[in-house]
Amino acid sequence: DHKSHRVALLSQLFDLTPPSPPTLWISAEQEALAEAMLTEDRPVVALCPTAARREKTWPVEQFSGLAQAIIDDPQEFSNANVLLVGAEEDRPVLDQIASLLPKGRSTILAGCPNLQCVAAVLSRCAVTVANDSGLAHLAAAAGSPTVALFGPTRADLYKPWGMRVAVVQAPEIQCERS
Repeated sequence: DHKSHRVALLSQLFDLTPPSPPTLWISAEQEALAEAMLTEDRPVVALCPTAARREKTWPVEQFSGLAQAIIDDPQEFSNANVLLVGAEEDRPVLDQIASLLPKGRSTILAGCPNLQCVAAVLSRCAVTVANDSGLAHLAAAAGSPTVALFGPTRADLYKPWGMRVAVVQAPEIQCERS
């Protein structure tokens, strides 16, 4: 079925009307770990600049520019810290973006083996901006306001599900199937 979002399609299989949104249950232990990770008393904006496939990845230069714009914004994210999130193998990309930002304005969360803890961290962020990736879905399910960047994948079928999700779709590369 290339007409229905996957959450709606799966909900139909279980006769759930309206569709049941993905939900995470985060333990008190994971909440405490997340709280310990985000010790500063300022807004945190999470950027998830990687994805499993290169064609789903917004250029690093664009993420770097976005991170700098967030830091430079005197009102919306005044004094915000940029949290760069990814897997351990994403560390070179995360380090590259962090190196372009003023010292003390970014934090890297790479290779955290516990996705519940990552979800708890993302739930505390003012906003999460992510490529079409698992982290975009995790952020949305955790309740973080999420901006998902889509390239070749059909956002109408696969975007993160939630009330606090916005999608930016690159129209020139949207494909028929993914």
